[in-house]
Amino acid sequence: MQRRLAGNPRAATGPRNPGVGGFSRRHRPKKTRRSGRLTAMLSSLERRGPPVTFDSCEVIMSQVSLLPLVVLGLSFTNHVAAAPKSIVEITEHIARDTLLSADHIYVVTGEIHVRAGVQLVISDHTTILIKNGDYATPAGNVTGKSALIFDSGSQLTAHTMYLKAGGADNNIAAYADNAGVSFLGSASIAEKDKLAVTFTTRPSRFSADALYASYLGHADSLPPAQPAASKDDDPGDDIDAINIIAVTGSEWEISELHSQFSGDDGVDIENSDLTLRDVTVTTPNEDGVNITSSRVSITGSLVVAMTSTGADDRDIFDMEWDDGRPFLRLMRNCKVDITGVFGDEMTMISDDLPQPRGEDAYSFDGRLRSGQTYIYAHDD
Repeated sequence: MQRRLAGNPRAATGPRNPGVGGFSRRHRPKKTRRSGRLTAMLSSLERRGPPVTFDSCEVIMSQVSLLPLVVLGLSFTNHVAAAPKSIVEITEHIARDTLLSADHIYVVTGEIHVRAGVQLVISDHTTILIKNGDYATPAGNVTGKSALIFDSGSQLTAHTMYLKAGGADNNIAAYADNAGVSFLGSASIAEKDKLAVTFTTRPSRFSADALYASYLGHADSLPPAQPAASKDDDPGDDIDAINIIAVTGSEWEISELHSQFSGDDGVDIENSDLTLRDVTVTTPNEDGVNITSSRVSITGSLVVAMTSTGADDRDIFDMEWDDGRPFLRLMRNCKVDITGVFGDEMTMISDDLPQPRGEDAYSFDGRLRSGQTYIYAHDD
């Protein structure tokens, strides 16, 4: 079953499943632990009495502070028989507080923004596909691709969520040709891939237990013999999988970041000052972790596996100056498992990690027992 959300979400159309009542059936999941705002919101829905069936979206009124919410593709029935997850396509910006249900697979088609002042709540183990290919929609699309972008002042509340590349038939794709996911903070001025952040008094808030990204971003479309005048001026330039722009520590509460098979860098952090708990990057097309004019600390674990892809200029770390020296601090007892070429034009101070030697292969797997490790870029 496929539904499309465009313009007014109540106008969603598409063939209904010929099952009971014309809607897909929903299996009642086993009870799991929940916490925080998402727990309160989901519990309030469960206490609403007799099950209510919604078409592809509906406004739910409640005394819970998160509501009213637009619930995209949420269906309740009296039946517990399992049914295949239906597809809900998102083609317009998210401009009201919205819940995405794990009963559906959502497909982001075009450059979709979660607007300032809006909270996107994502149920545990929900899958979102970011569609591959070129898109000029909605109006104002600056990446030319499909992307999920959290604007400055927006909010994310989730447990475990999955972001994957989507194919032409709304299936899961095993290649990266999209503009990934971007989190825009509020505490500095920054611009990356034509996404601009200016200082604002409305903070962002991004909260999740774990974010798993697969085949997000896209590679540089220009051949090496035709370099662009500047990275941001290149309309065919690569875009990283997970982009964190102008975010401060008080805005960031995503515990685990996982990026695999990214079209460009696995994780890119620009003009930010924040602490991450666990970061895992596997087989990126270019660099593992790119830090530009940011101060980043990692407390729990850092795993970067630069499995060979045949591409050149791939490093575990890449650090760039823009508005200040980039800096990475790995805290004592942090678990570090990194393999690849370390990176150039950087200084490392560590009693645990061996010093890198130019372009030689680098590998370390262990815990930082002696103290903190500092990695920072040379003077620009």
